[in-house]
Amino acid sequence: MNVAWPAREFDFDSAAVARFADLLRNGFENPESISGAVKVDIPGHPDLGFVARFGEELAIERGCPETDADTPVSIPVATVHRIFRESEFIDWRDPDIIGTIPFSGDLGLANHLAKSCLRPGDQHRNRKYRNLTEIERLRQPSQIRILELMEEGRPRSGP
Repeated sequence: MNVAWPAREFDFDSAAVARFADLLRNGFENPESISGAVKVDIPGHPDLGFVARFGEELAIERGCPETDADTPVSIPVATVHRIFRESEFIDWRDPDIIGTIPFSGDLGLANHLAKSCLRPGDQHRNRKYRNLTEIERLRQPSQIRILELMEEGRPRSGP
């Protein structure tokens, strides 16, 4: 179940990491029935790390420095803060984000951890979706034409 995104700024690193763990737990969905453990280390803050155990629910275990996990992930506290600051448009594929997060083990678990952080922004909540009954076909459109149609919000249903 996705919930509203929490605060964008935190006065203390410990608060940011605690809210990050809460964010994961509150945003967790598991339709693929993924299971496994991701150990999240926060460099420079060994006491703030935790283990995220994926199953029917997401369990967060704090203070497990020696716990084995399928996927060890190291997230700098500055990246945790950035996740909250850029909540509406965060892209984990951004080299300035993914490039700061070394991980090993099961890539699927690392990806599932990232997906649990995502929340729809206002641009998605307020969009009026429509049922399409017919798709307009284009034959070899130019790049400019495609961009024009996208700007117009096409394809459209009806006249």
